[in-house]
Amino acid sequence: MRDMVVRIFKEELEKVYGEVDDNAVLKITGSIKDPLNAIKLFKNERLPNIVVTVDLLTTGIDIPSITNPVFMCRVRRIVGLGGFFLLLPA
Repeated sequence: MRDMVVRIFKEELEKVYGEVDDNAVLKITGSIKDPLNAIKLFKNERLPNIVVTVDLLTTGIDIPSITNPVFMCRVRRIVGLGGFFLLLPA
């Protein structure tokens, strides 16, 4: 499902903005090969700059530069301090 979301999201970005770098959108979950390295890339590198995830924000992650979180699920409440978000499911 998340791979489909990444693909569709990238296709929609390309419709609006033109070609999108293959590394711009990344799925990060506990089931990928090296999730900690993927998180490091997201925090410290230019790309990926868009992440599709469920695990990261529900467990909490500190990335101060997150500016536009988009939730594709029902969320009862978001508790945020700086770049830290804690989601409380509906």
